[in-house]
Amino acid sequence: MAIRWRSGFGPTHIIDEEKNPKSLNDICFTSNCFDSSFNFLIDPRKLIAAQINGVRMDETNLIDLIPTNPQIVMIIIDFLTYERQFITEIEVLRKSILTDISETKFSKLQKVLEQPLTVLSDIHQVFLSHLENMVKTPKDGFIELFIDIFTKNSEILQAHNEYMNKLLSIEYLGIAFSVEMSDKYLSLIKNNTIIQMLRLPIPWQLFTSSTSRKILTYLPNNLQTKYGKDLESFASSIEILTETIDSIPKLEEISKMFMKEPFPIVQPGRRLLKRGSAVKQCRSNSSKREIFLFSDMFLYAQQSVGMLIAPAEYSLTRLRVEIPLDTPEMSLAFYAPQKSFVLEFLSPEERDAWNEIVTNSINNAKDSVDSPIEQYREAPIWIRDSSVTHCSKCHRAFTFTRRRHHCRECGRIFCSDCLSNKIIIPNISTKSTVKVCDLCYLKITGGTPQIQSK
Repeated sequence: MAIRWRSGFGPTHIIDEEKNPKSLNDICFTSNCFDSSFNFLIDPRKLIAAQINGVRMDETNLIDLIPTNPQIVMIIIDFLTYERQFITEIEVLRKSILTDISETKFSKLQKVLEQPLTVLSDIHQVFLSHLENMVKTPKDGFIELFIDIFTKNSEILQAHNEYMNKLLSIEYLGIAFSVEMSDKYLSLIKNNTIIQMLRLPIPWQLFTSSTSRKILTYLPNNLQTKYGKDLESFASSIEILTETIDSIPKLEEISKMFMKEPFPIVQPGRRLLKRGSAVKQCRSNSSKREIFLFSDMFLYAQQSVGMLIAPAEYSLTRLRVEIPLDTPEMSLAFYAPQKSFVLEFLSPEERDAWNEIVTNSINNAKDSVDSPIEQYREAPIWIRDSSVTHCSKCHRAFTFTRRRHHCRECGRIFCSDCLSNKIIIPNISTKSTVKVCDLCYLKITGGTPQIQSK
């Protein structure tokens, strides 16, 4: 007996298909099929559940909910089944693929990804458990309960971010593994490739963002006020996260902002993590900079006639940040081999946010390097001209003719007579000599300071 949506079980019951989701068009179901006088040997709700991919026959409570709001309930069912599939594929990746390569040339994938992938799987298992418990005992307010569980997922997004940070640091190895070994695991990965399996969090994020916006579309007016903002905010946060992971379009956009691109901005595996602006403290004045944090470097540049100029870039593996004690509370100090500097933000909260993300990014960048990172010397942060009125050695006051000069090793300010030593400091100037004070000259060379002839 062929039974379609229009007729369902029991007496013929014509309903308006246009108001119901397409996913129900071929399911034999009508809102009154359970009130039929016809006796079934099998609970008709189980037969309906069996027709929906990913729904188990015993999850008849879901079927009871369909007539209340077919569009939203089917969206929830689709998400539940997608979540189950996602966890299944993550477990295949974790337990059947990565563990199989622990003694191969691709073993670094397993070493780097094992811990964040386990965290990702565990958090999703808890999330799925909440969803399934909700489905088992649906009550009035089922949609509201789902939205509460669905949108309170900062831990999941954090786990996605941490996993993708690790993956993208060694994506080159994942691509090589995928090209060479995807055929071997064909029965496990089905229509996917290994690199697609490794990047599973991205399609999950896209599907989840889409689910949030679909629910928002069909949300009854009485729930729009209460939950509309939560759903929109959740979708936006996921889209921002996805954009930072898949950065190629954004990198191309940034590269066009430079009057003359200083180096290739678009690089495989590079991601834009954060963008903003800050005031850079210079020796004589301060000026605004556009700042960019990528997964492998920090970059600042000046604005001029709508374009970016004078860029300076710093590798994250040779960078350190700290909140200085003797500067305004909005300041953040950046220490690097060739040049160190201070940026000033609009508020302590903004400064703290940049401090956290830059510190985490530095740690991730260093963790992704195959070989040990060589020790390096940090350049000093120069003391600002306006903060010193006398030479640090002879204590004579600076005048129009007695000018300020910075020691390139310690950053303190001296008059020209007291800054007579010149040496090469490898991390600052590899070809020409630079000025250093007597103490720094002794510290670096162990020799006698030069005496400048007058």
